[in-house]
Formats: sequence, structure tokens, C-alpha cells
Amino acid sequence: MAKPVIVFAGAVYPGQFGGLCDYLRAAGLAETYFLTTPGHQAGNAHRGKHILGFRPDGPVTGKQRYYYTAKLERSAHLGRGLLSALQQFQKHKKIDVVLSHSLWGRHIFFMTRSTRPSSAISSFPASGRMAGIPPSRRTSRSAWSTATPRC
Repeated sequence: MAKPVIVFAGAVYPGQFGGLCDYLRAAGLAETYFLTTPGHQAGNAHRGKHILGFRPDGPVTGKQRYYYTAKLERSAHLGRGLLSALQQFQKHKKIDVVLSHSLWGRHIFFMTRSTRPSSAISSFPASGRMAGIPPSRRTSRSAWSTATPRC
């Protein structure tokens, strides 16, 4: 049976999913890739060729046009850049599932324009102690996750 092709997507690598992406690849459980912004791709190139870059379609740092829509604009630029990169990726390799963080909704751009199964995952800051996670297994920012699947 062929390994599933899983694409993790996030503006920051390793972020929430870098460890999982790397583990699944190293364990031979899946063919995984991580799409991230150019700076994070370059800064982590030594970790493997599976870390790929995508270019937002506009500025994501600095002054935005309107104060109250700054995060929305940033998300739109990231989302459109991610969508473009995923469409290019699919021309060369079939994607079985896409996983990304749901923060600011950038995943929605892909979900609404693809027939590929995808999931946006939200993480909530929590103490590893509260969740009963041993110190060696705690993440720096989240201990609980919920998924909103789209199949």
C-alpha cells in the first residue's frame, strides 16, 4: 500500500506541526511535506528537502491599510499564497490530505477550491500539567487540539 501524501501548511516552521511532519516522514508512515514562508524555509533548509516555501501574494508584516482589518489582510495574503503553492504542488504530486492551523482562516482558501480532504486544526494554549502530559512530551504553546475535518 502506498504511503499517504500529507502536506502540512503554516506560515511558521516548525510551528505546531513541524515535529509531526518530521516524525511521520522519518518513521516511514507517510510522505510528508511542510509548506511555509520563504524565511522559515531558508532557516530550516538543513532539516530536509521536504520543507517547501510559499510566497504570500502581498505584505504580511509592516503597516497594513486599515487597523481593524490588518489580520484579515495578512491572512488573505498568506491564504492566497498557500493556495497557489498547493495548486502548483498538485500538478506534480497527488495530495491525500492537507493539514494547517486554522488561525485567521488562511486554510479556507484551499478548502473552498479543492476536492482534496483537508483539516484545519485549532490549538488552545494550555498547561501541559493541566492536560496530564509528561514534561518531556509537552509543546511550548498548545496541549489540546480539535479538528474540523472536510472530506
